[in-house]
Amino acid sequence: MDLKALRKSLGLKQTDLIGIDQPDVSKIENRLDLKLSTLNKYAKACGLEMEIKFHPKH
Repeated sequence: MDLKALRKSLGLKQTDLIGIDQPDVSKIENRLDLKLSTLNKYAKACGLEMEIKFHPKH
């Protein structure tokens, strides 16, 4: 799921994210490469907690 779809699945508009201006939300959602700190800020603005997991290859 991409960030835009995630946000929409939560019923949020770009202007609903707290702490990130709408133009920045748009930029974040359209980038292919993000810093983990930016991704974490986006998750928090959506009311989510970011978790990173590593799994062995099968």
